[in-house]
Amino acid sequence: MLQTSCFLIFPKIALRIVLASIFLWPFTLPAQENISVREGSYEVFYSAFNTSFLTPKVASSLGIVRGDDRGLLNVSVLEHFPDGSSHPIAAKTISGSSYDLLHRRSLNFQEVVETDARYYLAPFKITNDNEMIIIQVDVTPVTSDKSIAIKLERRFFHN
Repeated sequence: MLQTSCFLIFPKIALRIVLASIFLWPFTLPAQENISVREGSYEVFYSAFNTSFLTPKVASSLGIVRGDDRGLLNVSVLEHFPDGSSHPIAAKTISGSSYDLLHRRSLNFQEVVETDARYYLAPFKITNDNEMIIIQVDVTPVTSDKSIAIKLERRFFHN
């Protein structure tokens, strides 16, 4: 018979939740970044993360060293066709570097080929906790002579 709302019982808490969500919402927008670059019929997807997020089994199978101070860049290339389909393709060349305030390091990519996927992995060093790292990569699809540039800027934390 008696219907109450949590907003009536806990009005101060409800108001704080509403205000916090209104004021914090704009700060969540920059977290959504591009994950691909498309030029013509080619699209290059990329992601970077701490290697500690990999399971020991996956890291071992790929020859990746896990650690709080290590990151991993993952890059893949798709070719889009006029009929709307797409297919993963190899990179003719892929090169890049990662840098922070003090260091610039070349990225060494290894190709991984699976049944329906092909991607390139490059480990990089995270020198300091809460460090801004900039990653720049140039990818030339195997069926093209034009390279596609990627630039990723992200803070990395020791996990």
